[in-house]
Amino acid sequence: MDHTYTIEGKKAVYQTIHLTNGKSIFTLITLYVVAPHMFDSFALQFIPSSLSLQSYKQFDLVTSLIGSAPKNMLFLGQRYGDNQHSFDSSSLPRLPFSTKYTYTYGAMYTPSTIATRDVCTQLQAHATLSIPKQEDFCLHLLLTQGFSEYPDMDKDGVPDICDTDIDGDGIPNLLGIILPQSAKQNNYTTLSTLNMNILQEHFK
Repeated sequence: MDHTYTIEGKKAVYQTIHLTNGKSIFTLITLYVVAPHMFDSFALQFIPSSLSLQSYKQFDLVTSLIGSAPKNMLFLGQRYGDNQHSFDSSSLPRLPFSTKYTYTYGAMYTPSTIATRDVCTQLQAHATLSIPKQEDFCLHLLLTQGFSEYPDMDKDGVPDICDTDIDGDGIPNLLGIILPQSAKQNNYTTLSTLNMNILQEHFK
């Protein structure tokens, strides 16, 4: 008798042999069926869109899978090496997985990616990115674009992203509270436009 299993996992096969003398013999076989892709060859790739990176410049980080293995995953995530991370929140994460990110400070970073394929397989890949220290962002902004398009809460002519006293109350604040990539849209009503690490440091 031939049989084909369509779902992997532990199987118990019972066999009954009826003898001519009216007696029966029972046998039990335990099988563990694995999916064909368990024997695939594959590798996880983690590639930035550029290796010539700068602070305040957005770039892409792409996680992909090399090989013929299925691209569906149980979990997909990326860590950027500066206490920030993102993950694919869909019910069925699928490779490739791409995110956009901006480093604020010049430093050496070691971002990583994690892909959980099944209960037995978790893949990881790492990168090393060197972000050179750039010229002053506010000076660069003044010389190339001007300040007119950027919010200025206290109307002192210095945009909030470059102001050491955003609200004009005489109490200095730390520069970098507002994320550069969202400076034009900042309305102080959403945390996504703020650098929470610096904000927490400010209120210590």
